[in-house]
Amino acid sequence: MVSPKGKQDNVQKQTENKQATAQSCSYQNIQAYQTGINSSLKTKEVLQKYHDVASKLEPESRVALSKLLKSGVLLNDKSNDGSSVLDNLHKIVTEPRIKGLNSARIAGEAITAISNPRIITQHFGDIPENISKAVLQHPELGVRAQKDMDIGGNSSSCVAASIEFNLAQKNPAEFVRMAAGLSSENFSVTKEIPLSAIANTKESAVWLLDKFNLPYALGENNSAKVKIQPDRNAIIRARVQTSYKDPGERSVVDVLMQSALMNTGSQNTYNSLTDTRENTLFNPQNNKGLSMFEMNFMESVVSGKSKQVTMYHNLDETGKIVSQSCDAETMEKQIAATLEAGENVIIGIVETNAQGQIVNGHEMTITNIYSNQNGDTVFACNDTADDSDEPYYVLAKNIIPQINHALINKEAVGNMDVPKTEDWIEFYKQYITA
Repeated sequence: MVSPKGKQDNVQKQTENKQATAQSCSYQNIQAYQTGINSSLKTKEVLQKYHDVASKLEPESRVALSKLLKSGVLLNDKSNDGSSVLDNLHKIVTEPRIKGLNSARIAGEAITAISNPRIITQHFGDIPENISKAVLQHPELGVRAQKDMDIGGNSSSCVAASIEFNLAQKNPAEFVRMAAGLSSENFSVTKEIPLSAIANTKESAVWLLDKFNLPYALGENNSAKVKIQPDRNAIIRARVQTSYKDPGERSVVDVLMQSALMNTGSQNTYNSLTDTRENTLFNPQNNKGLSMFEMNFMESVVSGKSKQVTMYHNLDETGKIVSQSCDAETMEKQIAATLEAGENVIIGIVETNAQGQIVNGHEMTITNIYSNQNGDTVFACNDTADDSDEPYYVLAKNIIPQINHALINKEAVGNMDVPKTEDWIEFYKQYITA
């Protein structure tokens, strides 16, 4: 979905709220208090890797690297292939990167992102005139005019940026592994995921992999090795951000990560220069952003976990909201149950016109829940379009009516009558044959 032009009036920042701040713990702090955390360089090999990485970094990044070590995050190895944060930072600084990219900068950006994932943004950088002229000389890049590349903050990558945020906060080892692979000369990363994360049956999972045009190879134990890669135009954006990045714009890592995620969800049709994608089976009427089903697929592939995209608004044929699929109390319970299971909740909020028709939408993330001094439920949120690296806080009763859909744990959905993945698959199969 395209991010809204302005803030929702009832979404208010409350960063001065001490209770909220105290309860909004960072991922690193949580990790530091878990048992069995490895925060020491015990072997010569690990010590050498640490020195190799530190020697390439700017002073600020070296300080952050030291903090990651002390908190246990640096040696966290909960990645898809068992490699640690340090292992992948070492790959970044010692192995070749895509021509025109700076390995030390990429390593520093990856460190910054996992140190404070809220720094991740969806704001595109501008394309300098000399580069735009060169781009326009190559019509095969899909750009017709300079204005096609002037995306700024109104980008359609809010879904991808939200999933990038989740990955950096919840699985830093995998985040840095992806940053290493996407910026490498291979320009891709391979993940092994269970087919059950994609669909209930092997047949349905394979059908989705084929229809999403995602390169894969079936493995043992009903798994698949999938290849995730940005579109080729992401290299231009990444090189621009290497040399011309302004404050508040996407980092090189943001560019590559969001391009890869958008490409995965759009059946490999995304164009990083124009922030558009082709109309496809799963999104036949929109060349911007991703549909709910595409978002669900992308999240399942990235996390390797099965999620349920839950629709809370019932619409008529004109896009007008006619009813809710459940009451606000049920929605709050489903969100709370997912948070209690250790997962963030990506939500799609919408704006409507005077007739109640949806005219705009935006993806953001609920990261925490608590009660304020008045007994009201408050959500701590992250918004990749808000130009802030701090969480903001909003009353649940104010934002719940705006939530059109959310990625909820299947267990939290329970017996609620909502379209399941298999229902969507059958719908699209009928669409093909219609």
